Amino acid sequence: MKQLILRVKYLLVTSLLVCSSFACAQSIEEKITTLKALISEAENQKIDAEREKMTIRTAEQFLIWADWDEVNQSTNEAFYAVHPVYKSDPAAHAAALPVFERDSVNTLLSQSIDELTLVIAGDIVRKPAVVADFGKVELSDGQLWQDGKPVFIASYTWKTDEEATNQYFGNLSSQYIAPNHITNEQLDVNQWAIADVKAKKDDKRIGQVFVSHSAIPNWAHENYVDFTVGERLFSKFDIDNPDARLLYSAMFDAFVPELKGQRSTELGYMLFNEPSFFTEEGKWNSGPVSNSTMAKFRVWLADKHGEIASLNNLWDTSFNDFDSVELAIPIASNLKGTAIWFDWARFNQSRVVDWFVFLNDEIDKHDSEAKTHIKLMPWLWNENARDHGMDFEALLELGDIIGFDAESSYTHAWKTPEYLTDYSFDWQSPMMSFDFFSSVQLGQLLWDSENHFLMNGGFQLKDINPNYVSAVYWLAATHGLSGTSTWVWGRDADGSTLKRGGYGSSHIVAASQQPLVLHAVTRTFMDLSAHGEDIVLLQNQPKPIRIFYSESSAIAQQDYMTSIRDSYKHLYFDGMALGFVTQNILNKKADDWGIVVISQTEYVTDAEFAAIQAYVDRGGVVFKDAKSLQYNEYGMARAVELTAGKGLVVEYTDETDLHNQLMDKAKEDNLLPKFNVEQLNHTGTKTVAWRSAKREDGSVVTSLVNAGKELSTVTLSSRDEGFELVADNLLLGQTSNLTFVLAPMETRFLALTFTASETSEVPWHTFNSDPTT
Repeated sequence: MKQLILRVKYLLVTSLLVCSSFACAQSIEEKITTLKALISEAENQKIDAEREKMTIRTAEQFLIWADWDEVNQSTNEAFYAVHPVYKSDPAAHAAALPVFERDSVNTLLSQSIDELTLVIAGDIVRKPAVVADFGKVELSDGQLWQDGKPVFIASYTWKTDEEATNQYFGNLSSQYIAPNHITNEQLDVNQWAIADVKAKKDDKRIGQVFVSHSAIPNWAHENYVDFTVGERLFSKFDIDNPDARLLYSAMFDAFVPELKGQRSTELGYMLFNEPSFFTEEGKWNSGPVSNSTMAKFRVWLADKHGEIASLNNLWDTSFNDFDSVELAIPIASNLKGTAIWFDWARFNQSRVVDWFVFLNDEIDKHDSEAKTHIKLMPWLWNENARDHGMDFEALLELGDIIGFDAESSYTHAWKTPEYLTDYSFDWQSPMMSFDFFSSVQLGQLLWDSENHFLMNGGFQLKDINPNYVSAVYWLAATHGLSGTSTWVWGRDADGSTLKRGGYGSSHIVAASQQPLVLHAVTRTFMDLSAHGEDIVLLQNQPKPIRIFYSESSAIAQQDYMTSIRDSYKHLYFDGMALGFVTQNILNKKADDWGIVVISQTEYVTDAEFAAIQAYVDRGGVVFKDAKSLQYNEYGMARAVELTAGKGLVVEYTDETDLHNQLMDKAKEDNLLPKFNVEQLNHTGTKTVAWRSAKREDGSVVTSLVNAGKELSTVTLSSRDEGFELVADNLLLGQTSNLTFVLAPMETRFLALTFTASETSEVPWHTFNSDPTT
């Protein structure tokens, strides 16, 4: 029963009991005293208690914040008054906040006391915690390292640099450069900005450089012709305006030499904050484009089609030449599916890539060792719209770090998300994106410089479930995520609200108002770092099944990404790491990209088709449905079909048929994990996300996260009857039953060992989870 008191990942959230300020304070002080005594006892026994020290730091900090919130209710009331969820009764929410914080601290201390008591008794055995020291963390070979071991880092976008909060809650260095640091048309530089950059030259903390596209000097707006035509959110100018290149070149000329070698550049120059360039009429962040853009479009069309007659035939137009081509932007929605729509969408991507190539080259000109990334918004890739100008594959190929700001949630303020039909939180949006990103750029760091797991537009809660927090960050790490700066923080160590930052009402529901949430984030990253070698093994697992992604189909088909999501979901819960391939990836001629799945990919260019055919000709295996590969990008029927060559082409009828045939082929090719995870719940839908990787000693590390809405009974078994399976819980240091129940949002982290049964003659070292060997 003692082991049920606490499951390290907060399986059950203790009910919070409202108490008076005096009673809470007395109880908290008593529990802090008790926990400190237990820490001393543990350390006398050479038991690591860093997790509990972090708990005390959390508690002490929130006592300060709760006191501030109690005497500054009017300030907080103003935030609640404009909050999308809590604006109906802001005074009541402001009054309740300090009580909630103290009650949460009380609960947190009770949980920590229970856990450390079990640790001292030997009922729980933990690996020593690892606290990320941002002054020691280094990036090498696509991984963050500290003292020669992998480490995972977490900070907050608007967290202040203060000793009281730096040790456990993130200590990221940062630099900021902007075009408005260029003071006039003669391109002189603001010396205060230069001095500010120089002031951090001795800062030893790892960090990044924020490159602004919003802070544009007034003189540029006044002097550069049509400079704002084509502007978008976070890009307050036209990226196709020739003078924009003069301005940014001057900025990089001034600042990159000063930044060269600084630790604040190690996580890269963030080339753009959340870029999108929508151009469809009536859509978010859409608008017109400039004459400069249209001139580039005409050149692009001439290069693409060669003869104006070819264009007119495709577009059903009668232009005299390419110079006379006209197209109204924002583009009419009823053009979707036409050749006009395709050409514009593809050009819109091309011009955006062109801007980023320029930015990247300008930095490289001054510092060839500099790293770059773009804060891409994964939802732009996940959703069906493709007029936003983001060619994710091309943009990812430019950088040295995979940059983005991912989001997840488990509810929504004004709609019922589709994922809630079967799942307790949105696991798919971030995990599928990460698998695509890391397929494009093998071995690069996944760095989330503005994470939205705790908060996004429709997900803003003042009492987030800490089980969700632990589950989503843990699952993300197993898919490659190694560092986050989570949105938002929003206050100083003394509790006062920051006077800067564009966080609006989101501050009032941030982790700095939720003790259990802040603690859960830090605790999860401490545990990830403690088990860093095993997590990296999971991140680097071979991907024996890969889904083909076509940018052509994404543009031409209105629901292409829906079909991609469906295929991914149907294959996700069988324990095999999933990846993606594209024309470019296939053409890299790796020995084996695994089994390639092509689902409802109707429109592909001749080059895409040729890459698939070449892969099959080299012996590759492709599973495709009847709809796929029928047309070129303009909807013209393809005269040839995919042929088997040296490989194999398997036709399937629907997702169920795909799954069944694919599992049979994976078993035949020895691609399946050597053990099975049987899942049983009331819905009949698989919801336990599991991944495994072989260690050098032959044991297998396994992560399981229940993404479902219900309890799931899990049974582990060896696929080979000649082996017996033993499981150890790595977070608790206990032997685990092979059948156990996972609560919604629960994580289980196991080490599996296999011993030959009396009837087996096959040694366990024959285990092979790598399809390329």
